Amino acid sequence: MCNRYAHRHTPSEIVAFFAVALHPGVAEHLLRPNYNVAPRDKVPAVRKGPRRRELVGLHWGFELRGKIQMNGRSETAAVKPAFKDSLKARRCLLPASGFFEWNHDNDGPPQPYYFYARDHAPLALGAIWQDDKVCILTCGPNAVLAPIHDRMPVLIQPADFDQWLNAANDPQPLMKPAPDDLLTVHAVSKKINRVGVQGRELLEPVTLEPRRQMELL
Repeated sequence: MCNRYAHRHTPSEIVAFFAVALHPGVAEHLLRPNYNVAPRDKVPAVRKGPRRRELVGLHWGFELRGKIQMNGRSETAAVKPAFKDSLKARRCLLPASGFFEWNHDNDGPPQPYYFYARDHAPLALGAIWQDDKVCILTCGPNAVLAPIHDRMPVLIQPADFDQWLNAANDPQPLMKPAPDDLLTVHAVSKKINRVGVQGRELLEPVTLEPRRQMELL
């Protein structure tokens, strides 16, 4: 599952990484830092435009039977009525600086962790859209995620952007765990649990008690 992520890269970094066109005013409106992106938020999304990739604003979460579905399982998206048409024809990328997952294997509140690229480059979350809504696709964990959570967002590598965004191409080979050497992780403050809380400090590492640190090694 992925129910929070962050984006803090500058508009110029997003343009360079995604080779995307920015319409006037979009950079200021959509690409301001958001350290605690939550379902229903309006988020920047990259999709295939008439001539080149374009950046648009979409609200995170499909509305299904009165509930917000922010994630879809990649393993079944091709056959699920709510997802199959979007997977076939309406794929996009969500720019992210990193994403959060929670570990529940303790006696207290779940501990949040922040996953991000080892080189601090942007990440491209694989997603599908319909109307003005977007849903992130998830897959099984890689070796970095596995000690903490059993799911992770599909991450699309820059070399695969065209294959993902072009509806004529098969997305199935790309819906797999990210390479083990792509990501690193550290524990963060439980302040991230509260929707609406902001601040760069939400991404800063916190120290866990020694027993928990040993369990994750």
